[in-house]
Amino acid sequence: MRILLSALVSFLIASSASALTYYPNAMGIRVTSATGSFIQLAEVVVADSEAIDVAAAANGGVAYALNALGSSGAANAIDGRTGGNAASGIYQSVGTAGDYLDIYFGRRIILSSIVLFGRTDADTAGNTFVVTVFDNFGRSLFTKMVDASAGPATIWFDVNGTAVVPGQQVIEGRGTSGTVPEPASWALLIAGFGLIGTALRRRRTGHAAA
Repeated sequence: MRILLSALVSFLIASSASALTYYPNAMGIRVTSATGSFIQLAEVVVADSEAIDVAAAANGGVAYALNALGSSGAANAIDGRTGGNAASGIYQSVGTAGDYLDIYFGRRIILSSIVLFGRTDADTAGNTFVVTVFDNFGRSLFTKMVDASAGPATIWFDVNGTAVVPGQQVIEGRGTSGTVPEPASWALLIAGFGLIGTALRRRRTGHAAA
């Protein structure tokens, strides 16, 4: 019985600890056109759990673009200038199939938000994007279509780096080691403690009878 109880306690601890694992440990993002058209971006801001813009060149971000238009290179998307006027510097692709903008953070992070600033001084057809988050192995962790035609578009993430619906309550305490356990974890904990309590009661009853 003692061995069984010890095994159960160890299992419960391991299960509850797994709920505290950060996901997805993002390493970078890829931006493509949602319409198969060109891409035009004034700036991409990626905040980690410490509210640091890890996409910014000043913070170690690196951008690479396939098929940039003229001088509208990838660096314009991470230079810290969010104005959508072409004169202030924006990234724009030529509009061929497969155009993309990749931004690498230089380290794995817990995502807090991604904000995309589109162009504002011309046609906004290139302001609708598909954003894909990937890890250090290049595996896709998350994909979402966003429209920045009417202003900056934001994707929010919770304490685990998981995307949430705008307005949804977000767990406080970003950057800490704990989160609220999932309902399944709570159920497992309650059931486990119930079994332990039953075993202890039987053991006491056995001693009393002796």
